[in-house]
Amino acid sequence: MAKVGAFFRTRNNVIPVPDDSLAAAAEIKGDRMGAQIPASIWFPHASADVPLREMKIHAEQYGVVLTLPNLPRSASVWPPWEGEE
Repeated sequence: MAKVGAFFRTRNNVIPVPDDSLAAAAEIKGDRMGAQIPASIWFPHASADVPLREMKIHAEQYGVVLTLPNLPRSASVWPPWEGEE
């Protein structure tokens, strides 16, 4: 499994669901195959031409939506480190 190293630290932190994400689309109850969307929807520092595949599962009995944004291996989505040019 290829890893990009991008993740959301959720401990003591709420991650808002972006409006344009598959997870926020109420008309789509689930999409296990996923949809290709711009990575910049979830990662604001991602280049506009970098895609990601977002998968969604709606667990009605628990009232939750699970989503998995899957980045390509070569994606660079974080802002540059201070001192980097």
